[in-house]
Amino acid sequence: MIELTDAALKKLNTCTPVLQAFIHYLAGMSPMAFTVTDGFRGKEEQNKAFKEGKSQLQWPDSAHNKQSKIISGPLIGHLKPDSQAVDLAPVTFHEGHMIIEWTNEIQWYHLAGIVRAASLIYFNIITFNKYKIRWGGDWNDDGILNDQSFYDLEHFELIELKED
Repeated sequence: MIELTDAALKKLNTCTPVLQAFIHYLAGMSPMAFTVTDGFRGKEEQNKAFKEGKSQLQWPDSAHNKQSKIISGPLIGHLKPDSQAVDLAPVTFHEGHMIIEWTNEIQWYHLAGIVRAASLIYFNIITFNKYKIRWGGDWNDDGILNDQSFYDLEHFELIELKED
């Protein structure tokens, strides 16, 4: 079981509840340690990611930019973060410190395989195939990993499937 840090949980809590529940499930079953590096991105953060080439989309077009209206309580009608995407990074530990090895692509692909396999099980059982996860290393979800024009190996996006 992976224990997410307070910082990771804070980022995860900016995501839609369905995605939060899946990541908690993933943390409970993953044989590989990971952390949450991003959830909701505001306008400034998203446009910065776009300018730095870390995103292909500007505000408000990214799945990281989704918001929903608060439906009860004193802030009714206000918008709250409801990100449909989460960025995850594989981590290792050295002398008690968590390390993200940004250049170790093998770890990124390994984590993606775990996430994708877990999502197939989770969304089949829990939501009866109402959702799937799209990964930024295989945008078109065809299983061919070298046909992408843009790689975002951290990116995992919740996709709601249409009923036939």
